[in-house]
Amino acid sequence: SEAGWHVAPNGDKIRIGAGASIGAWTRIGARASIGTGASIGDRASIGDWTSIGDWASIGAGVCLGEGVKITLPQDYLEIRPIGSRDAPLSVVWGWKPEVRLFTGCRSSGLTLAEFESAVHKDHAGDKYEAEYMAALEFIVAVGKARGKA
Repeated sequence: SEAGWHVAPNGDKIRIGAGASIGAWTRIGARASIGTGASIGDRASIGDWTSIGDWASIGAGVCLGEGVKITLPQDYLEIRPIGSRDAPLSVVWGWKPEVRLFTGCRSSGLTLAEFESAVHKDHAGDKYEAEYMAALEFIVAVGKARGKA
């Protein structure tokens, strides 16, 4: 095998950096790369070809779809628990032309507009609609503060 790559029990090739911590029941996709000292919580799902940089921390239960690239700590934001499932909402900047939001294991993530539309459709008039709309305002503000907007 290539230097630095390991073969998982299912045959997938993965790269795990020195000192990385990976929680129980975590799924790591083929050709995923996890940097030195990175921490990934229990029951997280890391999609194929996903790259997680050195010293990143991905919380328990988070799902990141295929091809996600988190290079700097400022590329990632996690809000939890939120919504009707008390699930994590993961935000990734810099992987695609626009910010992507992940919740419920949607493999490609959603743009801000797609997420807002889904929230209005699924939670019109309930307390979760207000909660998600407040989170979207926060995400936009954090993106601007980080120079990502």
